[in-house]
Amino acid sequence: MALRLPPNLHSPYMSGMYPLGVECLGCTRRAFVPAERFGVCKGDMRQIHNLRLVCSSCGARDWEAKVFLRAGQSEAWLEGLVVSPMDGGRPTF
Repeated sequence: MALRLPPNLHSPYMSGMYPLGVECLGCTRRAFVPAERFGVCKGDMRQIHNLRLVCSSCGARDWEAKVFLRAGQSEAWLEGLVVSPMDGGRPTF
């Protein structure tokens, strides 16, 4: 399961420092932003959507973020798979 609209930068810290998933709303390109790039996230209550990210493919500044809660979910999301809500682990199509 991935959190669709994580409220703040503390969320990646609480999820085990998995990378932040970012999807461009202009061209649907998906990429990871390593949690370490934000610096120390513990207790950081700044909203994730205040980050100034730009798509390197199309230049759009509109994006959606996802915080992953388990190992393997980020890779499945990057490949366009949906993580099963039933067991929370195996990707489905």
